[in-house]
Amino acid sequence: MDFLFYLSVLSVLYIVKVDDVYIHGDMPPAGQYWEKLTKEHPRVQWVYHDKAQRIFDAQVGRIEHVADVIRHDLMLKYGGVHIDTDAVFNKSLDRRYFHYDTVISMDSDLFPSRPFKDVINLGVALTRPYSRFWQLYQWNERYYYEKDYIWNSNRVPYKIWERNPELIMIEPHLQLICCHLKC
Repeated sequence: MDFLFYLSVLSVLYIVKVDDVYIHGDMPPAGQYWEKLTKEHPRVQWVYHDKAQRIFDAQVGRIEHVADVIRHDLMLKYGGVHIDTDAVFNKSLDRRYFHYDTVISMDSDLFPSRPFKDVINLGVALTRPYSRFWQLYQWNERYYYEKDYIWNSNRVPYKIWERNPELIMIEPHLQLICCHLKC
């Protein structure tokens, strides 16, 4: 666990004020920050999860895709707040977010997403269990494309939203995304 991951978890505990933090993976985090976190915060728990090998009939190779598959499985089953390990909250979540099935934001306009007008970034996401968005996202993984990370994790969710805008609340201030040292 690096310092940014450590700060990310602390921000979820102290700023978002969630009940518990579950960190999923095939191996627990390690290092001084992980030891400090688990010693001082019993609400932080590591949960074993097999490393995803396949999505439908496709072999999953890239670690980013493995994380995507696990993320949408967990969000579909449990719901909650998902946050990437490099994201840090600097203010609490607006309570109105919890009235929607899924709340996410667009990706940075600093990152080209051609030919798409926009793409969605799932680095911070809030959802209810069995949200229709996450059902459709998982179902659309049957078109999984190993060679294009942006397709699976950003463009597919965008196309779902484009066709089903009522399923998602797009919150432009949910996250600030920095790209190429620009925010």
